[in-house]
Amino acid sequence: MPRDLFQEAGITPSRRDAQGDRDLFAEAGISTAPKTRSFTDEVSDLGTAIWQGAKSTGRALSASLDTALNDRAAVEQTAGAERAAITEQPSAQRALMDEIARRKALDTDPGVLSAIRHVGAAMLDNKSGSAQFVASQLPILPSL
Repeated sequence: MPRDLFQEAGITPSRRDAQGDRDLFAEAGISTAPKTRSFTDEVSDLGTAIWQGAKSTGRALSASLDTALNDRAAVEQTAGAERAAITEQPSAQRALMDEIARRKALDTDPGVLSAIRHVGAAMLDNKSGSAQFVASQLPILPSL
């Protein structure tokens, strides 16, 4: 039977031990405070959002061409690449999209007005994610 090192040390594998008087993360020198972000971090994230938007626009144009050529396999491959690209979005933009999805799931009376209200409220709550979302849409404008 494997040894339970936590039990042998008299601690539980959580932020605080069983007695609640020891902060194990602090003892290990691990900070749990959120990292402060600088202006350059925000600008970098906007640049990432624009780049990801440009790649997404390219994938959409490619899928449109593949659809016109009736190449279903290429369309499915492009769709898979688009789904995988979601993980490359800046964290604030992902948090915004997650919040919109959470609000949508909790909506008991879905409709156009409630969707607008949920998206608007989520965007007001996450201004950085909103800016990144809008920036990611900029590469679409030249293709219109």
